[in-house]
Amino acid sequence: MSNEPEKELKGHLTAEQLAPLQQNFPFAQAFSQTNTYYDTIDFALKAKDMGLRIRQFSDYAEQTLKVPTGHPHDLREITDRLTSTQGASLISQHTIMAGGDVDAYLQQLNIPISALIPFATATTVRQIAVIPLGNLELDQTSYADGFVDYDVELEYHNQTDAEQFFDTLKQRFGLDLTPVPNKVARALAHTPKV
Repeated sequence: MSNEPEKELKGHLTAEQLAPLQQNFPFAQAFSQTNTYYDTIDFALKAKDMGLRIRQFSDYAEQTLKVPTGHPHDLREITDRLTSTQGASLISQHTIMAGGDVDAYLQQLNIPISALIPFATATTVRQIAVIPLGNLELDQTSYADGFVDYDVELEYHNQTDAEQFFDTLKQRFGLDLTPVPNKVARALAHTPKV
């Protein structure tokens, strides 16, 4: 279980803009992660600018609640680690794990686990380059309707340095780096309506 701050800048890319970035930074091998997003039927978490997901990796899973801190680029992540089997089982049962840090925080909000439902999924292929400023990440995300998008994200230690780095990326590689909605909002927008 963890309760950590997340400070990040992110921007939209095109598929063609990935290769120059990949060639100029020390990216590790790509890996895949699938997110299943949860909320109440009336989107009580969204109304509080929060996001809840179960993320499945190849060898484990985790459930994470993202909570705003009041700063536009900062979130607090409350995470419970799960086994792969637990993650798959919870998703198939349309619920999250009871008794962890996420559940405890939701109880403070008077949001019972029984009120949560999965509403969207997305799978991201991610590459991470560890640089002095933090983690530089390239994402290719596929959504339920077949749409694919790309973005670059910097999880940083110092906001001023991170903003200068992003400006340098824009100039050096001719990037627009327009801000992107978070993946929860994008997954919802690309979930087929029934």
